[in-house]
Amino acid sequence: MLKHTNTTPQGPRSRLTLEDGMTLWRARDVYRVRRGIEGCVILFLLLEALSFLGSGRWDLFLTILGFQIAVLWGGRWLLRTAWTWSRTRWHRLILVILLGATLGGCESMAREVVKLHGVKVDPFPGQCAPESVQVGYCVQTTQERKGTP
Repeated sequence: MLKHTNTTPQGPRSRLTLEDGMTLWRARDVYRVRRGIEGCVILFLLLEALSFLGSGRWDLFLTILGFQIAVLWGGRWLLRTAWTWSRTRWHRLILVILLGATLGGCESMAREVVKLHGVKVDPFPGQCAPESVQVGYCVQTTQERKGTP
């Protein structure tokens, strides 16, 4: 007699849990709905093709039906690609939006670029004159000298 069997005294055990069974049930339902929608679209395209061919309009048959099929395939591919991209990279997009909204700052970008090039900048906020790059430190603009900011 074999010591290792797949049965227990109560009978064979199911390897699937209730959650696994529900997942399979939902997947089957989604598959049926998708096939039903695809069947309706294909039926519509076939009826349209038969109406064009029945009236002898080959030009409409080739252009309109070809365009519709290309849009369906291309749209499906585009949606699938966009969905895959959004599922994998959504956190980067959110991070860029948050950083862009919070790190705008009060100083102008030109002032920061001038600082990066080694120009000594006045610690108080204000615009640097374009001549400050040649001089080496931030020179007040003519408007600031007159008293108008």
